Amino acid sequence: MMFAATCLFLFSLGAAETPESGLSPGAFPELVAVPGGIFAMGRRDDGDDAQGPQNELPRHRVSLDAYFIGKYEVTNREFVQVLNWALTQGRLPDSHGGAASISGHVLIDNVNPACGIGYVDKAFIARPYGPHPSEALPVVLVSWHGAVLFCNWLSEMQGRTPCYDPATWERIEPVPNGFRLPTEAEWERAAAWDASGAGTHRIYGFSRDTIEPAWANYREFRNAAGPCPTNFFLGIEPRVSPAGFYDASRSLVLAVSPAGCFDMSGNVWEWCHDRFDAGYYAQSPSANPAGPTSGVRRVERGGGWNSGERYVRTAYRNCDDPDFVHFDLGFRVARNADR
Repeated sequence: MMFAATCLFLFSLGAAETPESGLSPGAFPELVAVPGGIFAMGRRDDGDDAQGPQNELPRHRVSLDAYFIGKYEVTNREFVQVLNWALTQGRLPDSHGGAASISGHVLIDNVNPACGIGYVDKAFIARPYGPHPSEALPVVLVSWHGAVLFCNWLSEMQGRTPCYDPATWERIEPVPNGFRLPTEAEWERAAAWDASGAGTHRIYGFSRDTIEPAWANYREFRNAAGPCPTNFFLGIEPRVSPAGFYDASRSLVLAVSPAGCFDMSGNVWEWCHDRFDAGYYAQSPSANPAGPTSGVRRVERGGGWNSGERYVRTAYRNCDDPDFVHFDLGFRVARNADR
């Protein structure tokens, strides 16, 4: 996924605001509670995991405190709501359609036509996806910095304490009660294990150890023989599906992770909090690991609509520069359990 960001500017496209899609998940953000516990992190040595890269090993025991994680990937509607709040608070200078960056860091590549967010009449909107509204689609072309600021601003909107210091981009310790990106360990537990951390590590993020196009939006979906599980895909990039699509009311199946999260294999890659180190598992602390303390690149998990099955496994680790954006890269939120 080493692509350059095509542009650093948000600007007005002159599009009209799209109607509500009726596909949005419930109250924002809808969270899944994950109790504290111990689980085994890292890939298995059988099935589709057997040929995974070395950076998924060694398998090691991790203890996590209780936390919440987003049931769904953050959508265009949700990202727009937070951007517009930040705009009214003076956090985004209104310069030719909005702010491209803060402290030199890109937030979202809104110039790219694959982005589902536009700017009209001094407000951000969700622009159409072909003939469809795009509010319920996961936001893409958002950087790690943009995801972090979204978490901070959402925290302020809800009277919570932001988790990141935008002057340094470091997470505040001890971690406040606001929204943040999940750590790599929190992400993997929610994707591969049931809420207690017991049972079996699932190779894919919909509670299965094998994959087929009916169960996830990944590269083979559009190549599948026979009718597609949904008519939402029109050959338009990005070929994302609505957040929570695989709930059996719109698709053919119920495909959720053991902890109860949607789209943890495929749809869009998801930013995590951690810096990336290929050898981190060999030195990771056992309690609440949050990644290396140095390094540039940040972890991405889950694979996207343009990923092959190797990359949508729950153990697969990817990374990119925090300013990187792409049309199959988004995020979901997390926060500590209320004390």
